[in-house]
Formats: sequence, structure tokens, C-alpha cells
Amino acid sequence: MAEKFWDEERELERIDKGGGSFYVARIVEKDGNRYGEVRQWFEDREGNERPTKKGLVVPEGSLKDMRALWDTIIEEIFEEG
Repeated sequence: MAEKFWDEERELERIDKGGGSFYVARIVEKDGNRYGEVRQWFEDREGNERPTKKGLVVPEGSLKDMRALWDTIIEEIFEEG
């Protein structure tokens, strides 16, 4: 089995996409630095959960700015709809 990249990992929530695929929100840590991560995962044929390359990792210091960007996107989409 491959060595883990992150020093610490804590899963917060998952959202099922269907077809054995899902998003996972986590707090991860590397070399004393914390990050927020949202990544797509899938279940392989053997039933093991595996991450994909599709994801976003944001440094702790930028998380509030990133939330503001998402809030802007959400407001724009739902105001138009």
C-alpha cells in the first residue's frame, strides 16, 4: 500500500454523486500546515475507496477568502434561477 501524503487527515462530510463516486470534505495537515480539502473519490472494483485527482486544497489562511468566492458564485446562480 502507498505511503500517505498527509501527516493528518480528518473527514468532515461526504456527498454521494452516485455510481460509486462521492465528494469528501476534509481537514488535512502537512508539515504543520493545515488545509481544507474537497476531493472526488470513487469505490474501485474491490470495494476500496480511492481519491481522484479532481479536488481542491486550500491553505488555512485562504479559506475565508475562498468561502467568499463560493458565496458570490452561489448568489449569482440562485439569483438568476
